[in-house]
Amino acid sequence: MRLSAISDEIRDDLAEALHVLKAEGFRYVDISGIRGKTVDVFTQEEIEGVKRTVAENGFQVSNIAAFGFMFAKLYEDYELGDIGRWGTNFVGSPKEQLHHLYFLCSAARQLGAESIRLFPFRYPENRTVVGTKEDRDKIVQYMKQAAAIAKAEGVRLLLENCPYTHCPKGLMTKDIVKRVDSQWLKMLWDPANSYRADKHRVPAEFLQSQTTLEDELRECLPYIGHIHVKNYRFNPQREGKQFQHVALGEGDIDFESLAAILKEEAYDGPVSIEPEVETAEEILDSLRYFREVFRSN
Repeated sequence: MRLSAISDEIRDDLAEALHVLKAEGFRYVDISGIRGKTVDVFTQEEIEGVKRTVAENGFQVSNIAAFGFMFAKLYEDYELGDIGRWGTNFVGSPKEQLHHLYFLCSAARQLGAESIRLFPFRYPENRTVVGTKEDRDKIVQYMKQAAAIAKAEGVRLLLENCPYTHCPKGLMTKDIVKRVDSQWLKMLWDPANSYRADKHRVPAEFLQSQTTLEDELRECLPYIGHIHVKNYRFNPQREGKQFQHVALGEGDIDFESLAAILKEEAYDGPVSIEPEVETAEEILDSLRYFREVFRSN
């Protein structure tokens, strides 16, 4: 396994993030954004600046953690709500998102990244259950077009399961990736996102069985090209959001069990930590736990 980290989950400043990661023994990094501006809207000068900073610190870019399709409406009548929490980003129609892939592929090649993250379209505020067969059929058609662009550009795409999209569970993105059937589109599996999926939004077919994260990993593994790691603690008594981000070794998800499966199956792809915690101490604790649990023997 190649252990990596999403830079702006460590520090907002890239050089500072790489300094922390280098001290902890990391050599790979995912680029998502810098100081609230995502890679989706970087200027050429900013891309070249990232390239210099990464090279000067002896790192390699494992993935462009972009927000492709996150801010596009799957249907015209969708109301997407507030999207400002993700910073300055690229917002456009599905057609415009497809065209924007050429920019992201160029950025990936310049930075030496092998892949680009996409999302299965943000869910709307004016509809509850999303990710139905009809929705996934529509997403498959867009992902087939995206995979064709990726093939022409020579950069692989990764589709992430995310609770803010039509596919919060890994088995849902697996269905899409399997049907697109292209080596240029793989899953970016996030077990924590699967764990915290809003059951009120998930179609019944994905709630009928009590699938564990271990079961989900085994079923999805042939389609996985990248993995994200963070942890939650569920507290039903907590006001507001009941899923609370915590340091990696302190939450509900058994990452030692998941890492054991990956080692057993000889998974050799990237695994990236995105701690999503508040303090520098929690970030360091998470990085050290991550390295200890996921490093290859």
